[in-house]
Amino acid sequence: MRKGKQAPFWQDYLKTLVMMFVEPVLGILYLYMLYRVLTLPGWGQILVGLGVWVALGYGGYLLHQKMKKGLEKP
Repeated sequence: MRKGKQAPFWQDYLKTLVMMFVEPVLGILYLYMLYRVLTLPGWGQILVGLGVWVALGYGGYLLHQKMKKGLEKP
């Protein structure tokens, strides 16, 4: 990284704090949500799986449209 492009110290410090405190909490919440889904009855797991599948597909479609729009620029 060049000398002029280096981020200020406080930005790196803030990113480190976020990684230390926020990311583990998000990981614990993710594991709790996974536990809650896996303890659902079979039909509930299927509905949640379909919902996640549709959400990921729609997100991929939007990303594809954005990338296609960027590639079409002259």
